[in-house]
Amino acid sequence: MSGEKSENLPVDEQQKMLQEFLELQKQDIAVKQKELESRKDEIQSHERIALATIEAQKQGERQHGEIFKEVHKRRLNAVIAVAFLIAAVLITALWRDKDSVAIEIVKIGGAVALGYFAGINRGKAQTLEKQWREKDSD
Repeated sequence: MSGEKSENLPVDEQQKMLQEFLELQKQDIAVKQKELESRKDEIQSHERIALATIEAQKQGERQHGEIFKEVHKRRLNAVIAVAFLIAAVLITALWRDKDSVAIEIVKIGGAVALGYFAGINRGKAQTLEKQWREKDSD
């Protein structure tokens, strides 16, 4: 039917309609190109955000590692300082023939050291057990 109508229209009208149709097609193509450019910009924006997030996570992990290392170093330095202090007191006590004082210091120090190491190992065991439970529940 539309073929019959276009045949009945004058040539000028047909050319005008064809021109309008072509113009609409050009506009449609231009809109689609803008949409594609917009989508491309959106994808690039998401990519930049993802890369920035990954870099931030890496930086956070590095900082966490540095903080852990610094805390561990300070703890080790404190233990060494206490050990040297106890050694100096023991040497002084033995040098002044105060054997009973040296023996009491060794008893107390041994009990404290055993409690410290037992506490550390218990904490590690609890952490590992918690991780295993979380792994099993997943």
